Amino acid sequence: MRKQVVRAKKVQKVMLNWIESQRFQDIVKFYSDKNLLDHLAMFKVNLTNNEAMVEHLGCMRNLKNIISSGYNSYEELLNKILGRLDLLSERDEVRLFFDRRILMHRFTQGQYNDEIEFICLINTVFRWIHCDYLLVDDKEDGCTYAYIFVFDMSDYIKAQEGKEDTLKNELDSLTSLPNRVFYSSVAPMILGENMKKGKTTKFIHFDVENFKEYNEKYGAKQGDELLKYLAEALDEVFPESLVAHFAQDHFIVVSSEYNIIDKIDIIYHCVALYSDSEKLEVKAGIYEAKEDIDVIIASDRAKIACDSIKGRYREKYRFFDNELVEIVNKQKYIVDNIDSAIANKHLVVFYQPVFSAKTGKLSGFEALSRWVDPVYGNLSPADYIGILEEYRLIHKLDKFMVSAICENLANLKEEGVKLVPISVNLSRLDFELGDMVSYIDKVVQKHKIDKNLIKMEITESVLMENPDDLKFQIEKFQTRGYEVWMDDFGCGYSSFNVLKDFDFNMLKIDMLFMKDFDTNPKTKKILKAIVNMAETLGIGTLAEGVETKEQFDFLKKIGCNHAQGYLFGKPAPFDEKLIEFVKENIDNKEKTKKSKRLSNNHRTVGRKSIKKNKSSKNTKLLGNHNNINPDELCINV
Repeated sequence: MRKQVVRAKKVQKVMLNWIESQRFQDIVKFYSDKNLLDHLAMFKVNLTNNEAMVEHLGCMRNLKNIISSGYNSYEELLNKILGRLDLLSERDEVRLFFDRRILMHRFTQGQYNDEIEFICLINTVFRWIHCDYLLVDDKEDGCTYAYIFVFDMSDYIKAQEGKEDTLKNELDSLTSLPNRVFYSSVAPMILGENMKKGKTTKFIHFDVENFKEYNEKYGAKQGDELLKYLAEALDEVFPESLVAHFAQDHFIVVSSEYNIIDKIDIIYHCVALYSDSEKLEVKAGIYEAKEDIDVIIASDRAKIACDSIKGRYREKYRFFDNELVEIVNKQKYIVDNIDSAIANKHLVVFYQPVFSAKTGKLSGFEALSRWVDPVYGNLSPADYIGILEEYRLIHKLDKFMVSAICENLANLKEEGVKLVPISVNLSRLDFELGDMVSYIDKVVQKHKIDKNLIKMEITESVLMENPDDLKFQIEKFQTRGYEVWMDDFGCGYSSFNVLKDFDFNMLKIDMLFMKDFDTNPKTKKILKAIVNMAETLGIGTLAEGVETKEQFDFLKKIGCNHAQGYLFGKPAPFDEKLIEFVKENIDNKEKTKKSKRLSNNHRTVGRKSIKKNKSSKNTKLLGNHNNINPDELCINV
């Protein structure tokens, strides 16, 4: 025991002498002797016999579970340690610096010492590490030895350069992995490093299939646990790669390893085995960069490849290929041209009618966007809404919609047409990127429109992103006299929980209930229960996707307030026909009660025949939409 104490003191003295002999005078002053020893480690390596002895564990104590107290195989120990370090740059240089054969060769060349510094993650914590070695031979046993010194100077670096806040900004708080900010700064270095060596850099985007539904079904806490599990799995399976967490279930791996398909397979099975009660799949998209490229573009391409296999059961991965290039080009075109599309009236508002179940008359419209493009033709909302949200541009579309709706209502008011309310869909980003409530207020006041004519639709998925802020925004709308509706009610797992926490004026019942209306006997019971519950809570109801008279009759019978669907009309542009449609179907007591609504004609249900070339003083209201065929744009999104 006494010998061990004496030896330990000798080792400590050696380390302190070493650190003081280096260029670390300012750093040494920062620590006390005891504190300094906690930040040092020393290994004695018999290079000849491939044996390593831990002389002082110190700053490597977090890795003590992989380091035995006696002799270790040096090469095995080196692989274990490097496997636990997330080296964020100079990965190959670090490995070569400690390579046993290279150290032996350097000794024969008279190169007895060298040093290296690098940044790494140890147990998801950033560390600044300095390493030095001294090579000597032992004349008694004829072996060559390396004394390897390790100095963790992270505390000093943080204190001197104020990097603590920077680190917090570069680490994801949930998973402790690097975030998008850190990825954007480090990934280019890895790409450049690999290019110098002629290596291909793989950008791999991972995404949990139906994660949003899992989160809604089991709650945010369980969803977070799944994300942490996936983060740990990725970090373990890709030990020599940069693993970053962007947002939600989106992870990116930057790797130059050759066996990535095998590793993707391991991750796939790890996630599949995570839950006994839920089938979980993780998808991967791969982009291979052989030359310089913006790392954000590279990660976007990996995500596009990943998104392309969503919904394809047991299809684990896809490489970004030529087939996906056209998708990228279209997405870039959408991002680059959203402003000109608004300015040049390529974006058009379509209106789908809503009918009152009580009166059978027109009670409103839902406003839907359509992009009639000179290059791509008729773009579906599915083509551009998702990409505008991803690039945080969706507020431009939504502001255009509100402005156009108010302008159309003002024109109808000027012409003496009785007005009905119009609902518009809002995105979560509308509230993050500006004061949407104040913007709508200004537009409504500018056109002198009653506030009860503009209804706000918000989907359940939007509410789950930032519930506290959204609750505040909803209350702000309602305080100022606007109604807020919950869209797509019943399609998510948390619909009923949302009603407990938020106050809505109307529930729009998801159209999925109408799709199996005739085949599933439970559907009618569920619809009746929803309507009764909403009535008890003092909330109105509107059923979407109504296509038959039988469906409409049932909705009237159970007390549903309003209905929307092809039975009453497809989405149509603001033109003469739409204006005539309003005049013929609005609840007007002076009009005869004879009506043709509920006929099978999807476009002209409930209105009298209109001559195609009928002239009207309303032509100034229409805009230049003569080339628009409503049937080509009747995707109800």
